[in-house]
Amino acid sequence: MFSPDGRTVAFKAFKAGPDGGSQGLWVVALDGSRGRQLDEVGEGENLVLHLLGWTRDNRVLFARQGTQPDGPHKGGRGVSFRLAAPEEGEAREVAWLPVPRGAVNQLQFLPDKGSVFVHVTGALWRVDIPEGTRTLLRGNLPSYDGLFYPRLSPDGNWYVYELLEPDKSGIYVLATADGGERALAPSGRTWNFHPQFSPDGGHLAYYAAPLKTGRSGRGACDYDIVPEEDDPAPVAAVVEIATPEGQKVARLTVPGMKIAGLCWSADGRYLAFAAGKIREEAGETAGTRGMDLMEWHSLWVADLRGGLKKVADLEPTAGYVNVLSVGGDGTRVYYVTSNRDTRTLWLGREGIPPVALLSASTAAGGSAADVVPVYGEDLLVGWRGPAGDEIFRLRGTQAVPVTADGGDKAVLGMAQNRLVYLRYDRSDVRNRLVILALE
Repeated sequence: MFSPDGRTVAFKAFKAGPDGGSQGLWVVALDGSRGRQLDEVGEGENLVLHLLGWTRDNRVLFARQGTQPDGPHKGGRGVSFRLAAPEEGEAREVAWLPVPRGAVNQLQFLPDKGSVFVHVTGALWRVDIPEGTRTLLRGNLPSYDGLFYPRLSPDGNWYVYELLEPDKSGIYVLATADGGERALAPSGRTWNFHPQFSPDGGHLAYYAAPLKTGRSGRGACDYDIVPEEDDPAPVAAVVEIATPEGQKVARLTVPGMKIAGLCWSADGRYLAFAAGKIREEAGETAGTRGMDLMEWHSLWVADLRGGLKKVADLEPTAGYVNVLSVGGDGTRVYYVTSNRDTRTLWLGREGIPPVALLSASTAAGGSAADVVPVYGEDLLVGWRGPAGDEIFRLRGTQAVPVTADGGDKAVLGMAQNRLVYLRYDRSDVRNRLVILALE
């Protein structure tokens, strides 16, 4: 995570040792001039360190979760929130959240709000860092054996989650300002699931599967879903777009097809997705579930009025389609297709045949990494080939390599014109943090 002034990176690191090793938090200047460890806990301390982010005044916020070994909460079980300046001084506790039972499932810090949003078993909390206060937003939430996944909007104004209770079923939203909860899309004639916020938090897209003819809606098999192990796969004949306040904005369908792989544009104005059908031969393979049932035919982009445009025809193929990015004008989509033999990165544009940018045998393993904005519409993507991972800069129809040192890589982000990534070297079993200046 990079400091707001672009000068320092903070990261969590693990160190092996004879007693099981330790985990620590570090800050390092991007010019390599300085670095120091902020905190460290050993394997036997029953603690977990969480790097949460940077405050607007360039301080690192992190958390110590577990049974506290010292300090004012010694012996207590919970989360201690701590602030540290990167160059000097001890980290100091600024807030405390007791968690005597259950698990801490999620910690999300939003610097603009100065708050950490916490999901613990059965409850949602807001911890306000400047004041050191905590507020219970909602208690008595289900766990569904660890499958309850509340999602926080990027602006921090809303939580969205799915309930499967006898008297409450569907998609619900909760206002983080006051904890008010209401139904956004209750299930009934449709099963509404997998809500996804736009990057600005202003809209939600979710799948809507209708009841099968003659069914009552008492169970998942009554709906036109594609089953996975625990939940329906993110596939449905209909996608709805609504505001968190409940205003319906658009209803997306492609006649004769199912929709999957939703991806918002960075400005939240467009939504890309793949369209396909259930493979006719899929039912012949016992145990076939989820995306393995699908055959993909086309790639589409929708606007917030529900307008649709096709940006690519796909040769009917089983496997996966992963939409990586939608251009700001909604006319350019980078996506990956993957089948048993080949993984290919494509550029799709309205009215122009798709262009293959990179291709590799699936025998090499791995997949396209998350993309990171560089300058304007350029993107960075990690790609695995026979010699290992390399990072490419996508510039229109060109994939320009920016690394050539092999190994396993994970793109962490950009700080001004500097690319930061991890490189794992199997020969000496180390991760290296690499900072690379891009021209």
